[in-house]
Amino acid sequence: MRFVAIGCLALVFFVGVASAQGNAGHDWTRFNWDAGRSGDATMPTGINAGNVASLERQQVHLDGTVDSSAIYLQGVSVNGAAHDVFFVTTTYGKTLAID
Repeated sequence: MRFVAIGCLALVFFVGVASAQGNAGHDWTRFNWDAGRSGDATMPTGINAGNVASLERQQVHLDGTVDSSAIYLQGVSVNGAAHDVFFVTTTYGKTLAID
């Protein structure tokens, strides 16, 4: 389960980098990207040889072990402001929103 949490955090990081660089992102609404489970999002990530060295690790403490696929949605309204958010569910049955 630890690897699922690490994978989720890596996904949060890489999509966050792409969003911060102004690239248009896309909602990630299901396991392995699409209904065919291709695992292949073909749009550019914004990460390239010129900026890969500037990436920084980010770590988020979660209350429990994530045992669901992360769902990523752009522009979700949180307290009246738009946020790009990941939603995950833990083994304790808690669903968390990670901004």
